[in-house]
Amino acid sequence: MGSLRLSNVSKRFGKVVALKNMSLEISDGEYVVVLGPTGAGKTTLLKIIAGLLKQDTGEIYIDGVKVDDYPPEERNVSLFFQNFALFPHMTILENVAFGLKVRGYDSREAENRALEALRLMHLDNRAYSYPRELSGGMQQRVALARTIITGASILLLDEPLSQLDAKIKSELQYELRDFVKNLGLTALHVTNDVEEALALADRIAIINRGEVVQVGTPFEMVEEPKDVFVAGFMTDMNLMEGIVEEVSTNSVIVDIGNIKLRSSRKGSFRRGEMVIVGVKSKDFKVQKADGELVCRIEDSIFSFKYRKLIVCFDNGLRVQVKTDKSGLEKGAYVSLRVDPNDVYLFPCPKGGLRAAIAEITGVS
Repeated sequence: MGSLRLSNVSKRFGKVVALKNMSLEISDGEYVVVLGPTGAGKTTLLKIIAGLLKQDTGEIYIDGVKVDDYPPEERNVSLFFQNFALFPHMTILENVAFGLKVRGYDSREAENRALEALRLMHLDNRAYSYPRELSGGMQQRVALARTIITGASILLLDEPLSQLDAKIKSELQYELRDFVKNLGLTALHVTNDVEEALALADRIAIINRGEVVQVGTPFEMVEEPKDVFVAGFMTDMNLMEGIVEEVSTNSVIVDIGNIKLRSSRKGSFRRGEMVIVGVKSKDFKVQKADGELVCRIEDSIFSFKYRKLIVCFDNGLRVQVKTDKSGLEKGAYVSLRVDPNDVYLFPCPKGGLRAAIAEITGVS
């Protein structure tokens, strides 16, 4: 078993609110990723669950048992630290097997399980090396192997893939998920990497300033963001301030500096209301300039699967567009089209779009 429930957990460090009335439920065997910008409270959350920090208010339940007064070793969790904490005088195999031996496994079984974990991390050929002989990325994989074989039913993973190169990270994230699932473990994994979260998670919990903003499947997060923060953090959505010009039964027309966009997405908006309009870069369709939504290509950047355009309208508005079309050169004029179903509308947050972007980037 490995269920986890947080009920109104709060934590302050002086005047800084790290967590605020956080509630979250994780089912046995579920892989949940907590996603948020730097300083959102992700690592503090893991330390509280592990028993390394004490929350100010709220309760933590593991397998239905309240564990607020339990020491770390009695909580049935294993925490992966960002700083690895490998024993320098032990071989890699000894480092990975150490936790099992402490728990009473005999040396042969502990080392066999350690080797299995090292194979998963592509490090079985370095089993008898020492940490100082490995790169930072290799050391991180050793620490991850040590975490996942401890026998705990709940894994708390603090950015476990952050120091891996892109190729190893891409391979390992799927293997990590399979390993966790095959062992029937429960994982709470924190990161600020959106692609990593989308690849791994059964559900994603987005937090900002210590509060849960939205919880849902990866699809729900990308396709149905509930506010500007989630939209900006989870997608490459172009976010623009506009004023509602017309509201009808089936659509809303928004004026963005004399640029009119129609949205057919549901929402309770009033004429004259300031809103944030969102359009994903892939949803703008590029056509020959025809007098409607005409803009000038300021830059054209080639990527593996598409070309990214930076285009500018006459009113100075700049947006990004992803397209697979060729022959779109810098300086050319084009028109954009967008389906009203792909035009998102959000209430304008306090402080406007600039304040929202500052929160998304974690620099507010």
